[in-house]
Amino acid sequence: MTTGVENNAGGGFEHDMFGPHAVKLNGRTYHMLHNASSSDPSCGVSYFVFDSINILTNAANSRNIEYDNVCVIYNYLCNHNPIAQYLKSIGTEIRNNELILNNPATNVIARLNQQASYLEIAAITNSSSTGNKIIRFQLKNKPDTTHIQMTSELLEPLCYPLLFTRGEHGWGEVYRNTISFPAYLASRMLMPENIEVPTLRDNSKVVKVNRCQLLARLGQTYLVDMVSRSIDYKLRWHTNHQNHIFGGQAQMRFNNEYHVAEEVPDDEKSTFLPSSVHGSPRHLKELSNNALSVVSELGSADVFITLTCNPNWPEIQEKLLKDQSAFDRPDIVTQVAFTINFLIFMFTQYANIGI
Repeated sequence: MTTGVENNAGGGFEHDMFGPHAVKLNGRTYHMLHNASSSDPSCGVSYFVFDSINILTNAANSRNIEYDNVCVIYNYLCNHNPIAQYLKSIGTEIRNNELILNNPATNVIARLNQQASYLEIAAITNSSSTGNKIIRFQLKNKPDTTHIQMTSELLEPLCYPLLFTRGEHGWGEVYRNTISFPAYLASRMLMPENIEVPTLRDNSKVVKVNRCQLLARLGQTYLVDMVSRSIDYKLRWHTNHQNHIFGGQAQMRFNNEYHVAEEVPDDEKSTFLPSSVHGSPRHLKELSNNALSVVSELGSADVFITLTCNPNWPEIQEKLLKDQSAFDRPDIVTQVAFTINFLIFMFTQYANIGI
């Protein structure tokens, strides 16, 4: 669950959180392929299947998003995004054939699925209560409708069409041996693009940004989601490879009643997390041992320096875009902070003191 807190106003699920807008990560994030219904456009794909541009603009107006901007985004996706194009072809096919529950849609489904490279249609039915058409989607070559696996390369283009406007694949299991997920995520967030936008301070000055920097708050939501995905992937690997971690030996416990050693049942086994898992007890113990080793070898610190970052520093402000604040651009803040940390490091080296 991600909770947004914005501009000193508590909000979201955490009403007691105040301060600069931030994101709190709690638990796991799941992504489902929902049913597309002409009566319920809450599923994003319904806007394209049933051509509900009017409903889409009504939803945008309730969030103070301008009508013209919504139309530009909608039309662009329809013209360039293969997923949106396929969804519109589904809606066109349905309207042309005037499908009803008593008219089997097998032939229509087969024709549409031959054109699909991303999704397949599981069923086209009518709502028993309203009579509106409902479409169930499933991933290509999957037996039934399902949630999107976190290792699927389709997760990102389906969940973040504004960042993957042309439906390009994200990271997935098929790319694992080519590039690691952290390296992919870093390159995705900082990938240079020729998008020129005026700065906040000087409209005559333009800077080049990428889509994650231009859509800063969406980019941060995407980043938190992907970090959650990475943690989930790592935890699942450790869960599924406990026998490998223990060298093929089963987890045993002592039975006090019968005074014998027995294997722990699968539903009662504990998961061993090594120190490589950030935040695990062994990781924290390793950090404390490292700190004690440094102190025992070099002695205690002479000076303790803390660093704070001022969001109004000119190095930060001059690179912000219109309607952005320093909290929207962690890529700028971290680069400025890294520069200061480097200066402190050089100072300690030349001053020959311990910090």
